[in-house]
Amino acid sequence: MGTILKPVKLSEDLLDKINSPVIICSNSQKVQKIARDYTKIQINQILAQQLLKTSVYGRSMRVVDEFNKVVEMHTGKIFIMDYDMLFNPAYHIDVIKLFIDLARRRKFLIQWCGSCDGINLTYSEPGLTDYHLYKIDDYNITCII
Repeated sequence: MGTILKPVKLSEDLLDKINSPVIICSNSQKVQKIARDYTKIQINQILAQQLLKTSVYGRSMRVVDEFNKVVEMHTGKIFIMDYDMLFNPAYHIDVIKLFIDLARRRKFLIQWCGSCDGINLTYSEPGLTDYHLYKIDDYNITCII
């Protein structure tokens, strides 16, 4: 179900046609050029400030709503970056599913904050509590590698 594209095939027209999260795992010049037209959103700092207004015990119930509010504050094309706190095991979030839900409402790019081997997206290291392995084919996502 997931799609893998090389940066050479990437274009604004193609991005307009994609109805799934576009996860950027490449730092090619073509990707950088396209990303210039997007507003970069550094999620961690803004989300942390919002969650500080909630008790420690209530944060896990509010994190998805607050994430969505942060994203909705921005109009136009957005490029989501710096969102590592979403992987906090206390939040029990499937981060890829969160992005898929968001893609139903708007188009955006995501700078993957882990690694990609062309088959899997990986966050953190095996054995650590925040480790996640996402098989690209199991999700309706588009990965630029």
